Amino acid sequence: MSRIFNPVVRVCVFAAGAAFAAALGAPSFAKTSPEDIAKLEGPLTPMGAERAGNADGTIPAWTGKWFGTPPGIDYKPGQRFPDPYASEKPLFVITAQNMQQYEARLTDGEKALLKKYPDTFKIPVYPSHRDFSYGDAVYKDIRLYAPTTTMTKDQNGLKDFPPVSPFPVPKNGVEAMWNLRFASAIEGETATYDQAVVYPDGNIAWGKVQYAIYGPRSAAPFDPKNPLDAKSFFRQTTMLPLSDRGTIITGYEMWDQEGSDTRRTWSYNPGTRRVRQAPEFGFDQPEGPGGFRTVDDDRLFNGSGERYDWKILGKREVY
Repeated sequence: MSRIFNPVVRVCVFAAGAAFAAALGAPSFAKTSPEDIAKLEGPLTPMGAERAGNADGTIPAWTGKWFGTPPGIDYKPGQRFPDPYASEKPLFVITAQNMQQYEARLTDGEKALLKKYPDTFKIPVYPSHRDFSYGDAVYKDIRLYAPTTTMTKDQNGLKDFPPVSPFPVPKNGVEAMWNLRFASAIEGETATYDQAVVYPDGNIAWGKVQYAIYGPRSAAPFDPKNPLDAKSFFRQTTMLPLSDRGTIITGYEMWDQEGSDTRRTWSYNPGTRRVRQAPEFGFDQPEGPGGFRTVDDDRLFNGSGERYDWKILGKREVY
């Protein structure tokens, strides 16, 4: 059985309030203090997560023992990522019949799916692991640059930021959301993935895209004062459905700039053979087969902070 659901994890609970109307009058935030940096060698991991496990042992302590391919695993670039825990079996399986037993750690969306599809939707829960790490150079950059990181006045840009976790000890929702935005966009990444819209009658609308992200961490050394290291470039090519085949979306994001136009995007339409600049790309913009998914479905959030006033409500453990 493939590992299709996360085990129990800690998640930060956010509230997205009204539009960022008062952004220009928002107070500036305190920089990461030496005391916060010291926590990254103690109760927190070098990225800022809790180092210890939880009380009942379902979330283990972070080991960070593996950087790259684990020992004994055969992997070559271009292959499917191997599962170092492939021999493990589920601890239990959550179904519509036993969901009340696990309700405290289920999200509202999971509960709704279990109720809507009681005979087919199940959640196999595997043991949780926290064994992987970034390289030492990444952790060094966090400790070096995080103490000097500042936001622009409208909170939509950063100055002198590290390549990941600009706020390793976030004090508010905006800082936590910056960590989320950097988690995928600052690294380099290429992928081809399938999409499927399954209709109630069983029909399936297939989609397929290729995408690439070229971020500041794609090349070394990282320098936040280098204009190229303050940008991420992206490109997405549609392969399916055939009616949209050849459509290309490309652009870049400026991480150190103010304003709502820090992302520049262009679209190539193969039908008209024209390239046009898109007025906007992100948030809840529809894409994919049938337009049933949005741009921010991939990473939970994709856009700037201009539409929201983020608050941290707390943490909870979920399956």
